[in-house]
Amino acid sequence: MPTDLEIAQAAQPKRIQEIAEKAGIPEGAISPYGQYIAKVAPMQLGVGSEMRAKLILVTAINPTPAGEGKTTVSVGLADGMTKIGKRAMLALREPSLGPVFGMKGGAAGGGRAQVLPMEQINLHFTGDLHAITAANNLLAAMVDNHIQQGNALGIDPRQVTWRRCLDVNDRQLRAIVSGLGGKPNGNPREDGFDITAASEVMAVFCLAKDLQDLKARVSRLQVARTYSGKPVTAGDLHAAGAMTALLRDALQPNLVQTIDGTPCLMHGGPFANIAHGCNSVIATTTAMRLADYVVTEAGFGADLGAEKFMDIKCRMSGIFPDAVVLVATVRALKSHGGCPKADLSHENVEALRKGLPNLLAHIDHIRNVWKRPVVVALNRFVSDTEAEMALLRQACADASAPVELCDGWAKGGDGVKELAARVCGIVDSAPKSEPCYTYDITLPLKDKIEAIATRIYGAAKVEFAGSVLKQLQKLEDEGWRECPVCIAKTQYSFSDDAKLLGAPVGHTLHIRQVRLNAGAADFALPALSDGWEILLIDDFQMIPAEDGGQALCELIRSDPGKRFLLLSRGAPPGYLTAFQYSGLMTTLEADDLLFDREDICKYFSGCGVAVTDSEIGGILRESVGYPLGVAVTARCMSGGRPFGPEIVARAFREVFSYFEAAIYRRFDLPVRRFLLELAPFERLNLEMARMVSGDPHAGDRLDWLLSHTTMLRYDDVQHFRFWPQFRSFLLWEMEREYSEEKRRALFSRGALYYELKEDYAHALECYTRCGDHAKVSELLIRNAELHPGMGHYSEMEKYYRSLPEAEIAASPALMQGMSMLCALAMDYEGSERWYHELQEFGKRCGRDDAAGKQARSRLAWLDISLPQRGVEGLTETIPAVFRLMTSKEVSLPSFSVTSALPSIMNGGKDFSAWSKRDDLLYQTLRSPVETILGRDGVGLADCAIAESKFEKGENITGRMLTIIPRVSEIRQRGTPDMEFAINGLLARSLLAAGQSEDAYRTIESLREKFAEEGRERFLPNMDAMLVRISLHTGDLDYADTWYREKAPRDPMRVNVMKRYQYLTQAMVELADGKPGASMLTLSPLEDYVRSCGRHIDGTHLNILAAIALYRSRDEAWRQRLIGALNAAAEYHFIRTVSVYGAAVLPLLERLDWSGSARWKKQLMDDVRLQAAYYPRFLEPRLAPGEALTPTELQILHLICADKSNAEIGQIMDIKLPTVKTHVSHILDKLDVRRRSEAKTAAKRLRLIPEER
Repeated sequence: MPTDLEIAQAAQPKRIQEIAEKAGIPEGAISPYGQYIAKVAPMQLGVGSEMRAKLILVTAINPTPAGEGKTTVSVGLADGMTKIGKRAMLALREPSLGPVFGMKGGAAGGGRAQVLPMEQINLHFTGDLHAITAANNLLAAMVDNHIQQGNALGIDPRQVTWRRCLDVNDRQLRAIVSGLGGKPNGNPREDGFDITAASEVMAVFCLAKDLQDLKARVSRLQVARTYSGKPVTAGDLHAAGAMTALLRDALQPNLVQTIDGTPCLMHGGPFANIAHGCNSVIATTTAMRLADYVVTEAGFGADLGAEKFMDIKCRMSGIFPDAVVLVATVRALKSHGGCPKADLSHENVEALRKGLPNLLAHIDHIRNVWKRPVVVALNRFVSDTEAEMALLRQACADASAPVELCDGWAKGGDGVKELAARVCGIVDSAPKSEPCYTYDITLPLKDKIEAIATRIYGAAKVEFAGSVLKQLQKLEDEGWRECPVCIAKTQYSFSDDAKLLGAPVGHTLHIRQVRLNAGAADFALPALSDGWEILLIDDFQMIPAEDGGQALCELIRSDPGKRFLLLSRGAPPGYLTAFQYSGLMTTLEADDLLFDREDICKYFSGCGVAVTDSEIGGILRESVGYPLGVAVTARCMSGGRPFGPEIVARAFREVFSYFEAAIYRRFDLPVRRFLLELAPFERLNLEMARMVSGDPHAGDRLDWLLSHTTMLRYDDVQHFRFWPQFRSFLLWEMEREYSEEKRRALFSRGALYYELKEDYAHALECYTRCGDHAKVSELLIRNAELHPGMGHYSEMEKYYRSLPEAEIAASPALMQGMSMLCALAMDYEGSERWYHELQEFGKRCGRDDAAGKQARSRLAWLDISLPQRGVEGLTETIPAVFRLMTSKEVSLPSFSVTSALPSIMNGGKDFSAWSKRDDLLYQTLRSPVETILGRDGVGLADCAIAESKFEKGENITGRMLTIIPRVSEIRQRGTPDMEFAINGLLARSLLAAGQSEDAYRTIESLREKFAEEGRERFLPNMDAMLVRISLHTGDLDYADTWYREKAPRDPMRVNVMKRYQYLTQAMVELADGKPGASMLTLSPLEDYVRSCGRHIDGTHLNILAAIALYRSRDEAWRQRLIGALNAAAEYHFIRTVSVYGAAVLPLLERLDWSGSARWKKQLMDDVRLQAAYYPRFLEPRLAPGEALTPTELQILHLICADKSNAEIGQIMDIKLPTVKTHVSHILDKLDVRRRSEAKTAAKRLRLIPEER
């Protein structure tokens, strides 16, 4: 008779691709390991999420030396189902090398009911168990390394519970002492090895639903306790990511085949006597999505494997068997009846009768505890007699359990067809029933153990040794009550005594120790006694989202009257978002807990420390309200010491020492390094973090910091910044830990990042910090070659002005840059001085000198670009430069005709003068301009003449229909400046035609496109243009947000490149009823528009000033409006004025202007049209009659400060009745009834400043 090995070697398996196709697995979802094995990627199967298969669990009576053949029956049953035309699949465990080289042998079945290739499966297979071993031992190494490297978590070496493992039986290593050989070799402690199949990593591997779930479970693995008794997890050691990486490929199930060609997923292999004894959840659920019938098995007898399958695997995965096949043999039952192994081949009916209770007890448990239909599969041996078979059949009949003979060993699937037909008939006809478990998951851990002992093992009681009950209570207190129980005991008996065979009852189960397998467990909230009102959970960020989150949400929903206080170092997890948005949850951010002046005053008073008002202000400024900083300062000032620099320095040292001990040193070394290397930079994103730190795991580190700390916070969707106090600490720490050379290297990497992003201001700052003066000069020269609309002159001004004059005078590029810089700073004398220096430099160079050619090119560029040079001379300059370029005597740097504004007529220069001869100039200068400007000139002439006609009130629809098709050409061959100008003109023409929504959409879509492309220099003016459209449509909320967050609002430092934004800001201020603020915004632009001949800007400025003066009842508005009309009429501009519609109409009706009657009539017609389209444009929120008087405004501020009428009277030195009258007027004007509503209305109308 051939052996199992000979049968396997004689078989002719199919190529694994054929088996995959038979199972319905696409080729792209498998990774072959040779010809007959493949890994399967469940996520790439492309099948539905429904698990349609009927699940059949194969289990057995308690094992004996006689053997039962459980795997052989499993394989034969799947083959038998295939033989009778069913779409079946196997899901089995993979063998461990311990049993393979021990008593049990291989685990691939036997005879013709085997899984192939048997030799590879029983040896290294695909290396899954080696990966599990490596992951387990990596965690063990990280525990010991953490203790060796300073032990920041305070791990108690005596309470390290994590053991190493290997995949062979080696009893010499079960209990050892590791770390011998002196300090370099670690710390001596008791240690030991488990076999891999019994390790907790194997358990979590087999219970994980996917890679993310595996990582979450791995992070929960408890490895030790601290000196204070706090559990330490793999997550605390930051080991989960590395362990999951080791297990990533192993987590994919292995596809093999039976001798008869039935597909089999073989994956995972925990023992059932000391672990949960089932193959992986992933393999079983994958098979159930592919086949109609899935056969799986559970290790050892049903008291171990089946119980753990039901109560652990099924409970955690949501599956449950439709039927159970119970494997038995006459020989094994006789062994349970006391028959010696040597006599098992002889008939012994009495021994069989004594052993049958073992079989019947298992049948009872399957049917009455788990409520599953059961079929007995009898593996018949040649020595079994008819009398023995008759007794066994009768016993099964009395128990109403069908029994079928199996001969899979000899015949393969053909020998198990009857069993297959019986099982399929049962599962196809049985109604779907709810899962039934041995115990309720909500019971205390002690009760669960007792339920298994009494209901399954037949014990009368459970005896808990020593401190076991205290350990169980401690686990429940830590939140692990609602976890399944996995009991490790002998497989040979229902009891914990291997010699008690059969079905012993009334015995005592002894529990000697308990251990938490936190990774295998699902997190559970601690048991709560009745009558509680508030549940406080500290370190909330440590609760695993998938397990604890679901339990917490269910608890919250179950009793809306309860209160929950969650204390976390990180942001609220996503699963709580619904509670937050529905108003059921209030989130207090770290900033909400900061002290204000009143809090500081109360705290110092409570501490008995005297403090003055000025000292409170200093404490608030230095501490930023951080409670610990305030507390430390109060202690430092006790005894009457005044607040001053010495107290500040001492408080900072103490706070930083706390940060170091309580926060910083608890991070592992890579996280500390990561934090220090990002600290020099105020604002960062993931790309910058990667580049500066060089850390490939930067994304994971940022995610972890954001979810587990409040030290790093979002600045917007993509950017982060450190909490200021913690950043100060990190910089302090960096000074101590990093050498000067290392700090310079950090700034150098940061500078390179900023340079690549064209953020030259920050790049210059970093290059200066790292001492790279050559790069500073290089950037300044590079910027000098850019037109103001493309350059960064304002941000770089201090760096230009810090250069020695001799260095500037030696560089044509720097002289050009200084001339332009001075012009933009409205230092026109300085601009002309540097122009003259560049001119003299060119004269000193020979005609063929490269430096001279460069100087002449830059002079030509300045002749065209300097803002103080009007356009009158450009009609001669441009042809002259065109001739020089044609003869290749000069080459010009890049231009931006628009200066990033939505206009050509009023962009880099004011081309009003050209508007008078626009048709002629279009014909004569189009070609030279496009040649000189190159890419910057594509589409320019057509857009410019259309804008000129638009300003003069003409209908440009036909021209726009010609220009718009050229946008794609401009995107390819031109510049974004021209794209913005064309879209800006289109939006203005749509707005003028009353199509405000289309106008808004035009700019909004372009802004989104430019933002995605990183063209940030256009965005501020695009935002301002959207504000103008919003003001026309009455959307004041958008305008308010822009004014609060983006408006320049700095009248003492004017940047003329922001003039479009200044004018927009003045418009918002007029709409807010603040004509005085509007005048303050406009005033600094007066000199610029006059000196640089900005006629269009001047017209806008004068109109806005006239409206502001008119609303302030200042007759000077007339002169302002006359100036605007004179300028507009000179160039026949209509829309420069008419765009103000309803806002300027009352002024025009009251003004006696002596200019062209024909032009004025055209103007008034268009003004009235715009007023009809937008009747509330720039209308103040409070009508002039409703505006608050200065006294009322002062009283409003006091009302908003919560002052009583009596206090207001005392402060204002007015009588109480007078105060009441003023308050009544204020409430009427604000259209509110109560004082409490006045503050909200005042904020909305921006009558009081925003709180900061």
